[in-house]
Amino acid sequence: MENVAFIYGQTDDINAAVAITHYYLDYSHKDIEPIWLAKGDPIPWSEVNSNRRIFLIGDTPDPRDMKRLLGEAGDLIWIDNEGETIWDAYSEEPQSKKIKGCREDGTPLCELTWNSYFSWTGKVPLVIDMIAAYARHDSERQDWQTRVVPFMTAFTRLDRGAFDPDAFEKLWKVYVCIRRSDEVEREFGKNLIAQGGELIDGEQNNILR
Repeated sequence: MENVAFIYGQTDDINAAVAITHYYLDYSHKDIEPIWLAKGDPIPWSEVNSNRRIFLIGDTPDPRDMKRLLGEAGDLIWIDNEGETIWDAYSEEPQSKKIKGCREDGTPLCELTWNSYFSWTGKVPLVIDMIAAYARHDSERQDWQTRVVPFMTAFTRLDRGAFDPDAFEKLWKVYVCIRRSDEVEREFGKNLIAQGGELIDGEQNNILR
């Protein structure tokens, strides 16, 4: 069965959830075709058929569309951190409970996806921890200013250009790289935090001039 992802939006959190899903499928030697969409875009029905497993990432369709997806797709995986309660509220029955995937209102998508697919590893990668903290704006963290903000300042430079056709592949390679070993991950994080600090210092100096 082919794997196709309908991805709504282009935030770091959403991109990370997609990359994790790709990583998960790669374990079973399967590929996934990403189709980038903007919030509010209609479902590309021409891409839906019984031979395709559809990953719906970062959006909550109209209940009628969701039921149609369940009927026409070979399989449906729904990954979302906003929509489950909304969809249930407008449905005659809480059918969203029957749909595969991972959903928890308010949890960053990347954290939700990682915990659903890879909690058995016993470790959340640095980049997932940083993106999730930034997505929830966890400014009470002790390392918010010293690690999270500098890391994300540099990390966003790795994936500039919304809807860049190469952005998915670039992010995917980053995830593959940082999971090779703890040493590689630490070095990756240390370098990005240092780069982010320099970028922040440079921007502040420009403001003060």
